[in-house]
Amino acid sequence: MTLLFSHGNAEDIALHLPFVTALAHRTGADVFSYEYVGYGPSRFKDCVPSERGCYRAINAAWAYLIAHGVDPTTIVIYGRSIGTGPSVDLASRVEAKGLILQSPIDSAIRCALGYGSSLALRPIDIFVNYEKMAKVSSRVFIMHGTDDDVVPLRCGRALQKLARHSTDPAWIPGYGHNDIPHDTVFHHVGVFLDALAGGDGLSLRPGGLFSS
Repeated sequence: MTLLFSHGNAEDIALHLPFVTALAHRTGADVFSYEYVGYGPSRFKDCVPSERGCYRAINAAWAYLIAHGVDPTTIVIYGRSIGTGPSVDLASRVEAKGLILQSPIDSAIRCALGYGSSLALRPIDIFVNYEKMAKVSSRVFIMHGTDDDVVPLRCGRALQKLARHSTDPAWIPGYGHNDIPHDTVFHHVGVFLDALAGGDGLSLRPGGLFSS
């Protein structure tokens, strides 16, 4: 399988490369990593970070994989934190093998202010995942720290309820937004990938790493 990984805020490929390298080795999956326009050294027209730029970047990453012969039914879309925005958006529009959401937001406004203000502020809200989850046809796995004070656990719980084909979530007790042990993450991702592979006879193999 191939994991299409979307990183969190205030990161680029250089900063999250050790994580995705270990992710490939520990899970046995190939990992394709990319970064959002304006987040790293990439230069492009209108390169200021934006919601639209994140969608544009993941669309390009998906198209690159398909153009290079990766079967879309073997791709698992994986987003962390703000990366769950482009991940849910893509998963709602394509037929992927699965969707992994780590510390996901249900929308920027809901994450910051709760549900009371989300309707009035909908015109300026971004990464509105709660409106897209019902369109995700692939299996969904969500993990979230119970003590997350950046993206509250209620966001992960809300998306879990909205997912059409969800597996049992992993609520990681005592951990926040950026301190969930990598070994814990790799374990849960590996279990989910094994479950996906068992569904159609696919087997995992030693993984590699792609970045673009």
